[in-house]
Order: sequence, then C-alpha cells, then structure tokens
Amino acid sequence: MIADGDRIMVAVSGGKDSYAMLHLLRELSRKAPVRFELVVVNVDQGHPGYPAQRLRDYMAQEGTSST
Repeated sequence: MIADGDRIMVAVSGGKDSYAMLHLLRELSRKAPVRFELVVVNVDQGHPGYPAQRLRDYMAQEGTSST
C-alpha cells in the first residue's frame, strides 16, 4: 500500500501508541523495497498540561519535520 515516492503523514499525539507507530514506520522506511518520506505532525489543542514542548523537543532531537 506504500508506493515509491509516497509522503506519509504520521500524527503524533504524545501517547505511547503514536510514538510506537512512528518508530515502526521509521524502521519500515529503512528496510522497505520502496522509498518514502514520513512527515510528522502534531496539533496542540491547548489542553491544560499537554506536553507540547516535550513533543517539539523530541521531534527536533530525532530530526523529524513537524507542524
């Protein structure tokens, strides 16, 4: 279902499941027979205590583009 040259958006909410999905897709991108790009996005909905800065820091550390 992933074709050569695809750009795949991965929504990271800050929960364990979205981090796991991002990790698995990164691993797949290294081993897949096709080349594709991951674009990581996060929408800060302004909930009290939401770890927005932690997510930005993580994405910057990982060298991941984010929105």
